[in-house]
Amino acid sequence: TIDSTKTGNPYTDTTTWSGKNINFNEEGTPITLTFTITNLSTGRPLYAKVTNTSSATNLSVKVNETDFTETDWLTIPVKTEGSTANTTTVVISLSVANDNESVTGSYGFNIQLQSTEPVVEEEVLDASTYTTLSFEYVDKNEKTLSVSKNSTNYPTGDLVIPAKVIFNGEICEVVSIPDSYPGGSVAFTNCSGLTGIVIPDSVTYIGEYAFGYCNGLKSVNIPDSVETLSDGAFYFCEGLLSLIIGDSVQTIGEYAFSTCHQMSNLVMGRQVTNIESNAFECCDSLTTINYIGTETEWSAITIATGNEALTNATKVYNYQV
Repeated sequence: TIDSTKTGNPYTDTTTWSGKNINFNEEGTPITLTFTITNLSTGRPLYAKVTNTSSATNLSVKVNETDFTETDWLTIPVKTEGSTANTTTVVISLSVANDNESVTGSYGFNIQLQSTEPVVEEEVLDASTYTTLSFEYVDKNEKTLSVSKNSTNYPTGDLVIPAKVIFNGEICEVVSIPDSYPGGSVAFTNCSGLTGIVIPDSVTYIGEYAFGYCNGLKSVNIPDSVETLSDGAFYFCEGLLSLIIGDSVQTIGEYAFSTCHQMSNLVMGRQVTNIESNAFECCDSLTTINYIGTETEWSAITIATGNEALTNATKVYNYQV
């Protein structure tokens, strides 16, 4: 039991189990190591992490029935006044990784506790590991990149665009999805196999026809980092069902979401001031708009012609995402 009211900030403590000559029964029942952490503080949570110090080979490790990873932290909540302390039990399970083989070496684990919220280091992968993506410099000195499809291996399914990659040996930030053109081969145009796209908060620019003709897309979330949605950015994405336009987007370009016939769920940020012509042309299923701002703010938006799907839709004001 750790009395966190008596600790400094941050506080760390280490407990180690070690052993040798592990014997498993014929059914391979894992050996389990169990410890309990009790947070007696009414003012702050505790955080716990397991670190594997084992030298054993062929040893499978699970923490609370989940495959072991040293980046995971457990949170033990604060104790409220008049309540019992919050307790977390952590079970480490050891078993033979491969049948008909033995475990060689010793095992050991450190249990780290601290009262400050842990900062988990962001994993940054080399650009070459993204076999369906291509990266180019936007500004080499600033170490910023644009991202597009691989011209010979188009991405499919749900795509998560990384915020950072290692490019030419340096950590660079992905800030742009470049311009394309109708029916073109740049950015992600014609990636019909995409069903979802996650755009990181590092991206500030989505270019013209960047996702044009991606008719398999089901959901899109434009992050708050983006201020302008260029002309035709999601043109002819016929399968698009759900769209969230981030709260920093100010301008929605011509034909940006034209011919998104199935889009029925639209959330629009309150910073939009200008919606250009035909931006939502032929969005036949769009009958309701969830608007983060007020009715007065909506009335101040300049909406060009060809956007009857917007002007005729029912507005839900002060919408909470």
